[in-house]
Amino acid sequence: SLFQGFGSNLLYTFPADALKFVVYDFLKVEVKKKRGAKPNALEAAALGSLSTIVAQVFTTPLDVARNRIMRSSNTAGGKGGKDKDY
Repeated sequence: SLFQGFGSNLLYTFPADALKFVVYDFLKVEVKKKRGAKPNALEAAALGSLSTIVAQVFTTPLDVARNRIMRSSNTAGGKGGKDKDY
């Protein structure tokens, strides 16, 4: 089916993006407190990278579940099936 796994995709995407923005805003505020100014472009890029890393650490289990759900329709003739290591 075209929409197989769509719900699990949403359940992964929203928390991952929300966590990225929350962590980025927190880090940006902390930098502003320490320096008294907004982060420059290089610092903002580094903060964005760090916030993405943090979000991925916490949402990787959701990503694994999402991929298994989406893949289950493709194995065993579309009837679901056991994951294969290939």
